Amino acid sequence: MAGVAVVATDLDGTLLRPDHTVSQYTRDILTEVVSSGRLLVFVTGRPPRWLPPVMATTGHDGVAVCANGAVVMDVAAEEITAHHTLPPGTLADLCAVIRAEMGPETRFGFELAPLGPLAGTRLAHEDGFQALLAAPEEVAPLGDLVRETTVVKVLARGAGHVADTHDVAARVTVATGDAVTVSHSSRTTQLLEIAPPGVTKASTLAELVAASGLGPEAVVAFGDMPNDIPLLSWAGVGVAVAGAHAGLLAVADAVTEDPEHDGVARYVAAHVLSGKSDIRDV
Repeated sequence: MAGVAVVATDLDGTLLRPDHTVSQYTRDILTEVVSSGRLLVFVTGRPPRWLPPVMATTGHDGVAVCANGAVVMDVAAEEITAHHTLPPGTLADLCAVIRAEMGPETRFGFELAPLGPLAGTRLAHEDGFQALLAAPEEVAPLGDLVRETTVVKVLARGAGHVADTHDVAARVTVATGDAVTVSHSSRTTQLLEIAPPGVTKASTLAELVAASGLGPEAVVAFGDMPNDIPLLSWAGVGVAVAGAHAGLLAVADAVTEDPEHDGVARYVAAHVLSGKSDIRDV
């Protein structure tokens, strides 16, 4: 894979171990990727305010695509350099459609990410929405939240079983049509992640790659959950980690080990930094 110029990886469940860290080996391989002149991009569903601890553990100070493609972050500067937002005039109807499909117990959160300093990002949610690592956050009536103008992602938390999330996401996708992009990535909670129309990890990474005069054939991408399906489908080589969601395994070109066994780093070392042309499993 000597022609690989871009290494793009998801974080949780893919690069990061369960304690949200990486080994020294993985950190060293990431450093080697950058030293080789290749572009390293973290492509994650995380909001940008969750990135600073990842910077500390990985040493990455380049660019990150956050909120499933809705936000681009300059990691070193801790600033939002680009974002896609959901039109505020559509949010009330959108939430009504989603609640009709997921059930009346559904509660909503809204990721807000204005351009500029990372400190300006926050989660606003209605009462009853169970936020995770959400500081700073604010609670307000849904009627007020749907008027927000910098919503980059809507989070819809249902009361159903997490095992049913994929089917629920499919129903919501049909109900909302092309008005939004629906995905999910939680292994513990029925949680849908709603992005602006046409926005995915792949669409935003494609814009970054094109700015360097490159195309998908120059990209190797790693992931583990359904929100990574567009990313792995678009990249020249898409690699799933062991234990990945069945939907992602179906589109992956190869499978590597899980993050506790440095799967991403081992694959990159064996197939990218070594210059090998094959894509065998690690």
